[in-house]
Amino acid sequence: MSESEHFSTIIALSEIDDLSEADARKKFFAYRTEKIVESGLFDDDKWILSDERNRCGFDFSIDENAFKNFGLRLNMSLTEFKRLLKIFIVNNLGVLALVTLQHIILSIKRATYATDVDFVSDLSKADVLWLHYVIDFFSVLPSEGREEKIDELLAQCEDAVDQSYLSGSGAQRSLATFESYFRFHDILKKFWEETKDEEEKLFYFPVWLWWNITGVVPTRPHEFILTPRNCLEEVDGKYYFTMRKNKVKGSKKTKGYKLKEDYQIVKYQIPESLANEIKWYIHETESCRHTDINTLLVTQPHYHMWERSAPYTSRYFTYTNLVTCLRYFYKEIVQKRYGFHVLIAYNQTVLSDIKDIEYIHLGDTRHIALINLIAEGASPIAAMMLAGHDNPEMSAHYYSNISTLIECRVHRQYKKMLNGEQVYALSSSSSKLCVGESIPCEYGGYCYSARTRNGDYSECYKVTGPAGEMGYCPNCDYYRGSDKGFYDSKEPYTKRIEIEGKLLSKIVKQVRHGRGDVEDIISILNRLNGAAYSYERYLLEKTEAQDGKKEDS
Repeated sequence: MSESEHFSTIIALSEIDDLSEADARKKFFAYRTEKIVESGLFDDDKWILSDERNRCGFDFSIDENAFKNFGLRLNMSLTEFKRLLKIFIVNNLGVLALVTLQHIILSIKRATYATDVDFVSDLSKADVLWLHYVIDFFSVLPSEGREEKIDELLAQCEDAVDQSYLSGSGAQRSLATFESYFRFHDILKKFWEETKDEEEKLFYFPVWLWWNITGVVPTRPHEFILTPRNCLEEVDGKYYFTMRKNKVKGSKKTKGYKLKEDYQIVKYQIPESLANEIKWYIHETESCRHTDINTLLVTQPHYHMWERSAPYTSRYFTYTNLVTCLRYFYKEIVQKRYGFHVLIAYNQTVLSDIKDIEYIHLGDTRHIALINLIAEGASPIAAMMLAGHDNPEMSAHYYSNISTLIECRVHRQYKKMLNGEQVYALSSSSSKLCVGESIPCEYGGYCYSARTRNGDYSECYKVTGPAGEMGYCPNCDYYRGSDKGFYDSKEPYTKRIEIEGKLLSKIVKQVRHGRGDVEDIISILNRLNGAAYSYERYLLEKTEAQDGKKEDS
């Protein structure tokens, strides 16, 4: 798939139905007329398509015996499943490359072959990109009579996404470009401030709340949708938000199959502005039928979008509903209203166009929240969350992303500063690196600290060596080897982040096995925060220095 491939249209199906099948058959016939579909009828198992450069075969045949358990699980025949898969694929024709659609068909077929016992581990072996498409397909399957089964299936897919963050080779899987998260935040904020349509706000409120909660508190989508109706509490003028967190996942406890047994109630303080929006939603939906498990989010505003009542089998606002809501937000608001181009598999540090944005998946915010928590100096609560990972090694993958997040944030904030949109301040004017001319160090390199050069050794007292010796230059922000200038290498900063991250992962593992102290985790988190802070200062100074040279020349 090309790195610059676009979603020219976001598929915004609520779920596949008779109308979407009729549309798919018309679209398929049009592609046959245009000779893009070279051979095969809609009801055939094999199609040949061409984009004038390559010919691609689409194979919808599925082993009946291998599919049997999956079919029983969803109460769906093989014939019906293949029909639904074809509708999904045809809806993506003209949106994705033919070779991409080939991969999607193969990935979905593999998912149906995965055994119930090993479903998550089998699925986690797939590349994350294809896993997201598997999730997209399952989320639009007809849900009536199988709503809870589909939600359970989607929850397992999300677990597979989590597991695949650590591949067998130890290779790291990347998230969307950090710039996309910043842009999505700006778009959502602008939309929420500008829209005057109450029905529109009620429909998109789940997406707005998902972003504002799970982007800060590391939360799985399936935990978020279980937020209780009475989630808001005011104590001494402060507001607290109640959530359900899975207490079985990552532990050896047996599932009790009851919310009270499998989930614990946790509370987080939230700003008054956020509390007011939640109050508004609760008030506006008070007359709606409450869900069977009394969750905050209700279904009536969601189904009202299509001028239909919620299915009688609908027990609560599901993961599928949330996926659909996000998909519609990208199509109707991000693309149509604000004119952004939605990209997939872009994987660049900075997007090339100010109107480009990558599609963000529901599970991404949990990982972004963890990276942000570490970069900003995580609290003891965050440390406990880190300690709750199924695999402690998974945590280490977040640390290597901190440097990229900081680079993107500095780049973005510096551009805004130049445009007069904001004042950039890390803390105060005293936080400047005070870089001067270099002087030789006894360790063979050079010191670029203006203070040290002027006889102030306060920076030297801040660093220690492997044996605890004070003034160990190689660990100092201002030290560079004999062949490096101060702005030649970011390695001293990124290396410190990497070292502290690996140490944190090791200590977390020890604590989980009863051989360490939680205070050690907090101490390392503070050091990691300091390393991230130093890197941010360095990048700002470097950017300003380079721009200054351009102006002088």
